[in-house]
Amino acid sequence: MAAGRRRVIFGGMTRRLLTIIVASLSLLAVTGVTALAGPDGGHTANQLKKVERVTAPFKDLRKAKAAGYVQAGACTIGRGGAMGVHFINPALLGDPKLDLKKPELLLYEPQENGHMKLVAVEWMQLDDGQPAPRLMGRTFNGPMNHNGKAPWHYDLHVWTVRHNPRGTFSQYNPRVSCAAADETETR
Repeated sequence: MAAGRRRVIFGGMTRRLLTIIVASLSLLAVTGVTALAGPDGGHTANQLKKVERVTAPFKDLRKAKAAGYVQAGACTIGRGGAMGVHFINPALLGDPKLDLKKPELLLYEPQENGHMKLVAVEWMQLDDGQPAPRLMGRTFNGPMNHNGKAPWHYDLHVWTVRHNPRGTFSQYNPRVSCAAADETETR
């Protein structure tokens, strides 16, 4: 060490090493906040909160039915999870406009006591040769027709109520079960 220079040590670290560590941690903190907000600066997170708010009344299946949603098939299972029972609003399906406040389908998990528990929402757009629609920064899955059981369409599942470890926009959720359902269908 040169004469006249003192080496400052903090808990065994030199000042330079400490500066590098602090700078690295600061960079990680900024990156972490950006990742939490998403690539769109939190716009999708705000949209998800809006969807949760406007669909909260549909946790009560009676309110969903009063709003025009009807059961459309059995409890759906497949690819490492389930979707649940689909309730579709035919009036919304006929409207080609996608509206965050009006999902075409609601997904419910059958419960042992015979009740249904809201677990997710789904937007669906009939395929008329258009490019895949987008909503909340995501491109819809499809086109598909579920082996002829549905019209050709695009869809986007959004797990706003039941956390999905595979992702908010995954089609199937391993935390949803059809065990209490009267009937199931596999896709």
